[in-house]
Amino acid sequence: MSLLFSFRSLAAEVDYLTRRYEPLENSTVELDENVNARLKAVIDEVQKKKIPCDGKDSDANSRKVRALLRDATRESFYVGVVEYWAEGRYLPFGWYDRLFPKMNNFPASKRHDVHIWDSIYSHFSLTRLNAWGLNGSVSLAGEYIGTDKFGHFFDEGYKYFFKSTQTFDNGKKLSDEQILVQGKTVEEVETGEKSTGVLSYADLAANYSGFQFWKRVTGGEKPYFVCDSNGWRLGARFRWSDYVNPSWDEGINCSDFETDFAKIVEINIKKLEAKARRGEKYRCPISVDKCIQIEKLPYASYYVHEKCLDAARASRTLAPQQSSGSSGSNGSSAR
Repeated sequence: MSLLFSFRSLAAEVDYLTRRYEPLENSTVELDENVNARLKAVIDEVQKKKIPCDGKDSDANSRKVRALLRDATRESFYVGVVEYWAEGRYLPFGWYDRLFPKMNNFPASKRHDVHIWDSIYSHFSLTRLNAWGLNGSVSLAGEYIGTDKFGHFFDEGYKYFFKSTQTFDNGKKLSDEQILVQGKTVEEVETGEKSTGVLSYADLAANYSGFQFWKRVTGGEKPYFVCDSNGWRLGARFRWSDYVNPSWDEGINCSDFETDFAKIVEINIKKLEAKARRGEKYRCPISVDKCIQIEKLPYASYYVHEKCLDAARASRTLAPQQSSGSSGSNGSSAR
C-alpha cells in the first residue's frame, strides 16, 4: 500500500442523523472566507519570496506555489487545519501562523455536535471510534456535511492530485479512474472500515472533489493562482459551492459498517425512528431526488454507494409507470 495515502488512518467519524432535523444556520460565508484568507496568505508569501511564474522553470514554480498552499491547508497530527478550525479548535504551525489572529472563530452555534454516547454509534468499541470522538456537522452550500470532509477535501484530494502528476518508467501516468480505485482501497483498508469500522463513501466523494480543486490551483479553467506579466496574482475566488454536493452527505451517500458496528447503528436508528416526526427519515438514502442528482456526477460509481445508485435507477424505472398509470385516475390523492 502506498504511503501516499496512509496518513489519515486515525480519522474521526460523524453522526449524520441524530440532530439532522434540528435548525442549523448555513455556514457557507464563514467557510468560504476561511479558505480565501488562506489563498491570500499564500499569494502574499509568493510575492514576498518573489517566486517567478514564467520561463523554462514554470512547472517548478507552480509546484512551489502549490507547496505553500499545501502548507496552509495540510493535516497536522492526522487532522486537517480547516477541519480543526471548523471544529472550533486552534492548531497553528508553519509560516502562516500569523493568519489565524485575522480569522474569526467558527461559531459553535452553526455546528451540530453530538457526544459519542448520544450518537448512532453509542456503545461501540472504546479502543477504536470512541478514542477519536465524533466531528460535528455543518450546513454548507445547501448540504448537511461533517467537518471531517474538509480534511478529506484538502489532504486526500492533494494526495490524489500528486498521484496524477507522477510519471512511470513507461512514460505513462495514472488516469483519474485508476486513482479513484486506489483511493477506495485505502478507505477500505486504512482510513475506513478496517480502522474505525466505517467505510464512508461520502469521504471518497470529498476526496474526489478535492482532487478537482488541486487541479485548479495553478492550472485548468479559472485557476486560483494566475501568472501574468506582473507575476503571480490571485485568480478565481474560492467557493465551496463549486465542489460540495449531496454525495458529501452520509445520509444520502450511504456508508458501510462492520457487522457488529452495523448492529449497533441499526438499534440506534430504530430509536430515532420511534420518536420521528412526520417527514423525518433516518434510512439511507434519505432523499432519492438527491441520489438522482449525484448519479450523474463524473465517475460516480467509485464514490457513490450502490444503495443510492440503485435508488436513482429504481426511481427512473418507476417514473414512466406512474405517469402512464395516472392518466385516468387521481389514485389515493383523491381520497
